[in-house]
Amino acid sequence: MEMRLPGWVRSIVAISALMQLGFGIALLLHPARISELWPWTLPPLTARLLGASTLVSIPLAFLSIGINRYRMAMIPFVMMLTYRVLQLVAGVIHIDRFAANSTLTLNYFGGGLLMLVVFAYPLIAGSRGRLPKASAEAPFATSMPWRPHPLLRDGLAFLAGALIVLGLASHSRRQREGAVVRRQGHDAAYRAAVCFPADRTRPRHGSGLGRC
Repeated sequence: MEMRLPGWVRSIVAISALMQLGFGIALLLHPARISELWPWTLPPLTARLLGASTLVSIPLAFLSIGINRYRMAMIPFVMMLTYRVLQLVAGVIHIDRFAANSTLTLNYFGGGLLMLVVFAYPLIAGSRGRLPKASAEAPFATSMPWRPHPLLRDGLAFLAGALIVLGLASHSRRQREGAVVRRQGHDAAYRAAVCFPADRTRPRHGSGLGRC
């Protein structure tokens, strides 16, 4: 009979996934908020990439706790555990950037260590057969070959939605930057035409001289 995930593991993973969802969307749409959400500032592109990398684990988390079977959660949990380990290693390397009495520091290291335990425990306990058994009436209670599950469709839809939001945000930003560049080019061309006419023997008239 299949083993399921403990209720406390599912609850913590769900809360963490919701927090990461808010974090990732905030950085994708407003990368300037990185100073409020991260221990040090990052350029806009790097902040958006951080938000995107955070959102990658959201479908994995919800699929794992939704299906609630050890065998199907093994690979997602290994991936998310690896991410947490590398995140903590990166924090230790840059420990000088963390303030001692900061909420961001507590969240980074305390939350990282908590999720490290949450992801590691089911993997270790499951490998030893010590996780709770799934009830016989529950879906996926018996061993079965892998096949697409409806939750997979939801995960793909979430991923597609995140990519669309990112694309729209990037397109809007490029349009604004392009408008600024064009406006600056037009202003520069106007000033050059007024201040430095091709025919220097003919004086320029009007208020344009006041802008040189």
